[in-house]
Amino acid sequence: MFKKIRALLDHAIMLDPDLAEAHASLGTVIFDEWNYRDALPASRRAVQLNPNYATGRYWLGELLWDRGQMDEALAVVRQAVDLDPLSIAMVVGYRLCLRDAGRFQEALAYAERAMKLPSE
Repeated sequence: MFKKIRALLDHAIMLDPDLAEAHASLGTVIFDEWNYRDALPASRRAVQLNPNYATGRYWLGELLWDRGQMDEALAVVRQAVDLDPLSIAMVVGYRLCLRDAGRFQEALAYAERAMKLPSE
């Protein structure tokens, strides 16, 4: 399945090398293949191409978080939440990132914030 998805994403990038969504998706697919070394540049490229693409920024944060780069992950995921403050998934994700970083009071505040958001 990943091989087919990667082929489609490679084709999309060939057609439009500046398509942030394709780079973000490619980074996620590569990440799901456990290839962190190649996933990070694709994810960073997506954010470089469109700094306001909250989902791409969030996925980059998840990759950094999984690699244990917590300071950068927190900053990137927080930026994603700032870009899309009504996304329950991003607010909850940021809460989990805060929890994993040992910032429990902040995590609790974001849990409360998530509960007040309209359901998606």
